[in-house]
Amino acid sequence: MNQVGADLAAAGGGDGWSLLDGAAECWFSARSHTAGAELISGFAQLEWPGPEPEFDLRATGIRVRIPYGGSGPDPKLAATISELARRAALCPEPAGVQRIGIGFESPEPAAVTGFWRLVGGYGTEGVDLVDPLHRDPVLRFARTEGHRPLRNRIHLDVDAGRPFGPDRLTELERAGGHLVREAISADADGNEACIPFRSPARLDDTAELADWRQLMGAMVRYVTRSPAQAAELAAAVAAIADGPGRPLIIDVRPGSVIIDSGKDQQEDENFGLDAGFREAAAAVQAAARALGLVAEQTGLRHLQVAIDAADIPAVQRFWLAALEYRVDPRSFVTDIVDPRRRGPVVWFQQLEGEDEARRAQRNRIRLRLAVPQDRTQARLDAALASGGVIIDDTDAPAQWRIADPEGNELELVAG
Repeated sequence: MNQVGADLAAAGGGDGWSLLDGAAECWFSARSHTAGAELISGFAQLEWPGPEPEFDLRATGIRVRIPYGGSGPDPKLAATISELARRAALCPEPAGVQRIGIGFESPEPAAVTGFWRLVGGYGTEGVDLVDPLHRDPVLRFARTEGHRPLRNRIHLDVDAGRPFGPDRLTELERAGGHLVREAISADADGNEACIPFRSPARLDDTAELADWRQLMGAMVRYVTRSPAQAAELAAAVAAIADGPGRPLIIDVRPGSVIIDSGKDQQEDENFGLDAGFREAAAAVQAAARALGLVAEQTGLRHLQVAIDAADIPAVQRFWLAALEYRVDPRSFVTDIVDPRRRGPVVWFQQLEGEDEARRAQRNRIRLRLAVPQDRTQARLDAALASGGVIIDDTDAPAQWRIADPEGNELELVAG
């Protein structure tokens, strides 16, 4: 049991909680969206006086995150949530807890952070860039010696809902970035971001779907006035998702609820789901408006990670094991996805085998994976068994740096 689990037990709760990046997290498995939504409703009825937790509701469970308070995450709140989960027949599942971040190395971190703050619509916490809604990975920046001039084999695709026109290009240039080619921009070090050259499109022109926007998937965010109102919307959306078998991503934050189809899952022909997405989306909008809620278009974002690989199956195999992801079922993509739909999509594109110079240069970007302390060894073993190599264990067992078969790096951190 880690220290958070020990503090929780002392406060009268159970185990299953872990401290990741300063916040306490627990994943509770559930048989449906509606079963998980009972936990959100139970919390709303408490009228809790302190900071509100964050809920990530999925078809198979719900992740609860308690942010860092003045002296750390509140173990009494964690114990209360665990008790509410027991009443709702939800079981803690430590294997469901992990958090993915993205690290940048730069001779001058300050020269690149402005670019990524603008591209992602991120906020600042210390030297890190953080999604204000805590849905997408934290971007971390570290100073390093020497310049690596060649293109990375890792880049980010970021759709933050802002059109890329002349004004946006001017903003990026002021932030130290530049246009590489259509839809691709880079920071001062050459780290690339693929940014759509368009405003976020509506799903269609009907009034029934006016609130929804497409950002590599379909998303909508509703501003809520209280935890009770957020819980009521979450319960309504959960019922819509469960009824026709149309899984949705439902994230409840203080002051808002975000509903997300997931990447490409608004395109019915791709996944063969039982019900059309537009029918479900129209029902979600109707439920929100019946509660008097208004859609807020800011704060929406889709971020995914792209890795160039000469041997895609070998590199993909490593990341499947390290992240505990699974292969996207579509035959025409190389995506791997989080089965619990919490972390970013990772996809692979072909790197020409003769491009030895790029393969020899260390990337300036790496992924960072935080998992509970008692699960790091198993995750390390899985990564090594799938072609990974330890390249730095100076800080083990708190942290390892591992490379995949082509040198793309993962920082594995004991939460």
